[in-house]
Parts: sequence; structure tokens; C-alpha cells
Amino acid sequence: SHMYMHRGYPENELIFYSAYQDKIVKIDFTDDLSVDYSIRDGMAYARSDEKSVLFDGFDGQYYEFDFEFDKYGLGARSAVFCDTANDIWYGYSTLTKDFTTLATDENPYYCRDTGYIGMVTIDYISKCFAYNGFGDSWVELIPEGNHVSGLLGKKTILITRSDRVYAFDPEVNPTNIVSNDRVLPEKYTLKQNYPNPFNPTTRIRFSLPSKNHVTLSIYNILGQKINLLVNEEKPSGNYSVFWDGTDLNGRPTASGIYLYQIKAGDFVEAKKMLLLQ
Repeated sequence: SHMYMHRGYPENELIFYSAYQDKIVKIDFTDDLSVDYSIRDGMAYARSDEKSVLFDGFDGQYYEFDFEFDKYGLGARSAVFCDTANDIWYGYSTLTKDFTTLATDENPYYCRDTGYIGMVTIDYISKCFAYNGFGDSWVELIPEGNHVSGLLGKKTILITRSDRVYAFDPEVNPTNIVSNDRVLPEKYTLKQNYPNPFNPTTRIRFSLPSKNHVTLSIYNILGQKINLLVNEEKPSGNYSVFWDGTDLNGRPTASGIYLYQIKAGDFVEAKKMLLLQ
């Protein structure tokens, strides 16, 4: 593991250590309070009746909250938790280092995260919301009704009921996003990937001012095409694509410098990125 946690006595001091950043963080809790804590991959949390702390081991940062959040909301690459007193839900992504909130008076029944996305259900599964850690958004997944069960994976969610199955994959079809209205871009842009260097996943963002056929390709330093992330016509808008360091056959690539190149009409641009396996 790349993470370590230790609770000190009698000071009630919690110590987080991240091998990703070779960094130690100390958090003080009030003496005699019970403190619950856990690690999942590069994420960790600690909570008491007094406060909760979320620790992102990938960059060594931590965040404190004045409410106790659900321990099952801690995922390997994201986290979800609900402040029921103030009717605010929080989603956090290690990919973007952002918090995305959803103001709602819905009463959460089940709050869980395992990987890159989280799930919150209402009245067992009469409604279901997902936090999309790839796109920094909250998504209402299914119409209100009586549903049988829900299954949460690292990147997908399945909701079943007697007559059909609902599937959510944020990398394929991130529809019905609950977010603020977005301004359409005025020019073509390709932004620097983040994080960079990265392991194993990085985010690539680009903007289209008008409808066009788009290709987004990955090349090694020799100019050989490694992967093709986008190859389709897209309307104007802002887009995010994630590369997990694999080739066209799904095999992991070696550490090193790679190029990602976008082509949209007459617009062509490329940037460098560094993969550390």
C-alpha cells in the first residue's frame, strides 16, 4: 500500500502518510472522542462526532468538514458524502481535485463509493443519483419508481427492477448532468492534461466552437499511434476524455513521454504528457 494511518494515544492525534508524495499530515481530534478511520487505495478518511477529514494521498492534501460523513462514501479515486443538516451533497474527484455539490432536500438512504463514481439512493432505491468523478457532475440516473437492487462498480452502476435494467457508464454516456448552464466555446482549444505526470489515468480536455468530426490520438515518442480516444462527429461544446495508459488492445503501456493530438477540421494541435508506471 502507498498509504498509512496511525492514531496516537492519549493525544487522539491521527497521522496520515502518503508514499505518493512522501508526506505526513497530522490531524488533532478532541481527547476522549471516538475516531473512526479507513484507507482505500490513495484515499483516506477519519471522522468523529466533532468533524470529518478527507485525505487525498495522491497530492497530500486534506479537507475538514464540521459534519460526520458516511464511511461507505470513500472510494479509491473519489468520495461522496451528504450534509443532511444543510441539504448539500458533496462529490470529490482525485482526477480533478475538485468538489462538486448538489443542493437538494432529498433524504439520502444509501451513500456509497468504490472507485471513480459514487451513488446515493433515496428511500432504498426509489430514486438514484450518481456522482461522476470523471466529469465533476451529479447525475439523476433513473425515474422515480420501485426498483429491486443496485450494483456499484469502480466505473459503472447498474439498477434493476422487474421489467428492465438501467446502466450508467460516465465515459460512454454522461447524460442528464445536474450542473450549471455552460457557455459554448468561441474557439478550438486543447488543454494540458491533468494530472501530469500521471499514473494510471489522466484527463484531456478540449473545446469545439462548432460541429465537426474530431479525432484525438495518442502517440509514443517515435510517432507511432498507441491509442485512438475519439473518432466521431461532435457538436460544439467542452469535452473531457480520459486515458488510462493502455494501447489499442487494452494493454498497459510503458512509462515515458507521450503525445496527444487533436484534429477537428483545419484545427490540429498536440501536447506532451508523462506516464509514470
